[in-house]
Amino acid sequence: MTRLGLGLTLAGLLLLGSPAVAETTATVAPAEPLAKPAAGTIQVLDRDASGRPLLARVALVHGLPDFAESRMTLGGTWSYLIRDGDGVLVLDVGPRFPLAWSLVPWASWKVLTPKLDGNAHILKAVETVYPGCPITTIVMTHWHADHTEDAPALQRLAFERWGVRPPLRMTAADRPHRWRGLFPIGAEATFSAAGFHRSEWTWGLDLREGERLGKTGFRVLCLPGHTAGNIALVDPDRRISLGPTPRIEPPRESLWAEDMETYRATALRFYHATFGYRHFSTHPGREATETWPGAPESEKVPVSGHEFHGHACD
Repeated sequence: MTRLGLGLTLAGLLLLGSPAVAETTATVAPAEPLAKPAAGTIQVLDRDASGRPLLARVALVHGLPDFAESRMTLGGTWSYLIRDGDGVLVLDVGPRFPLAWSLVPWASWKVLTPKLDGNAHILKAVETVYPGCPITTIVMTHWHADHTEDAPALQRLAFERWGVRPPLRMTAADRPHRWRGLFPIGAEATFSAAGFHRSEWTWGLDLREGERLGKTGFRVLCLPGHTAGNIALVDPDRRISLGPTPRIEPPRESLWAEDMETYRATALRFYHATFGYRHFSTHPGREATETWPGAPESEKVPVSGHEFHGHACD
């Protein structure tokens, strides 16, 4: 199924009814897997010795009917909030519109579509977990709309609130991008399709393999396969990894994996390098229903430290 065909199919689901946008509340839940958390649910996942939060996340929903939300979008998107010195790094931003419309590549179709309130939940979570700390960086694991679409608006809201415009950061491979060398996809195409003008977002430096992200303790690991520039973050000292969970067996539908040949090798390296880590997924449904295996003994791939040599981000 093409991206357009899937978008039109999901858009039809909205005609059957879509949940109303909920009020922005701060609900702090225990740090355990949740298959379908309510929008705005906050979990604190890690603290320092003095009890200060170091890592938290907030649930963002996709605005689909309940029967579609859990099956098609894995229960929504977790946006991660990572302490970065006196600031906060945000990992992944949800869709601007109900996800069905986000998959339709024309902004004009979305004029009458009510926007979701994901950014309000992110801002509320930052205030709740890290009071007084501004958002200093917005990182995106890959270009898909449920991880990027409303990032320009969050960048603007952060500037209005704290007077600092946090740069948007991702890999070069996922910013401007063409599907099979033909159709424009990637984050910039996603922003434009959501109605943002090119002047409404500001890029920071491209993410690089092995890069340390400020004072967060996390490093970048490039995981091409799901998208050309897909990444995860790892903290070797605390043995924590964040990001999309690659399956050992690649998905059959190429819609969910741009590079099928690379996908499996990437997954094996990832599972081997993060064996014994606490892993937190970007989708609640994946984390709540799947086990976390190490790479099969017969197929372990040698790695050096925590870097995936030969897997470039650009």
